Amino acid sequence: LRGAYMAACEAVPLMIDTAGSAGSAPSRPLIVLISSFGGKSYTFNTAYGVGKAATDRLASDMHVQLKPHGVDTVALYPGLVRTEGNLEMERRGEWAAASG
Repeated sequence: LRGAYMAACEAVPLMIDTAGSAGSAPSRPLIVLISSFGGKSYTFNTAYGVGKAATDRLASDMHVQLKPHGVDTVALYPGLVRTEGNLEMERRGEWAAASG
């Protein structure tokens, strides 16, 4: 979460400048944070859920703060991602219990 926050802090001034110079362009600068449903219901473990809930909150609060400056912010839930860790949990028969 700290990395996402710090990256946004570095990018936002440039994004505000871009939004201000866009004129009548229909697109606005967009910050996308990767989250999941784990921020709303139990998935995997407590640390995972708390991290995703914090990511959701960061996106929500940044949206409120940056909207007047022409910058949009969203949390994207990509759904199930085929990672080595997820495949290994499925191979061990642990996926259903771990994923809630």
